[in-house]
Amino acid sequence: MKKLVEETSEVVNATSETNLVEELGDVYEVLRAYLDFKGIDQEHFLKVVAQKRAEKGGFTEFIEMEAKKFG
Repeated sequence: MKKLVEETSEVVNATSETNLVEELGDVYEVLRAYLDFKGIDQEHFLKVVAQKRAEKGGFTEFIEMEAKKFG
């Protein structure tokens, strides 16, 4: 979990779009590795995520609001 926090911090501090994509890729890889470590099937995980998004909504609107707020 420390690696996920570390990589997420690098996303926040990305200096360019290329760097941002690279750091998001690192977050994605850490998440995949953690799912594997915990024995959680990626397909099942994505199904649960989609179900929660359908029930409670996603983060797209929040991210758009934050982007407008901080310019």
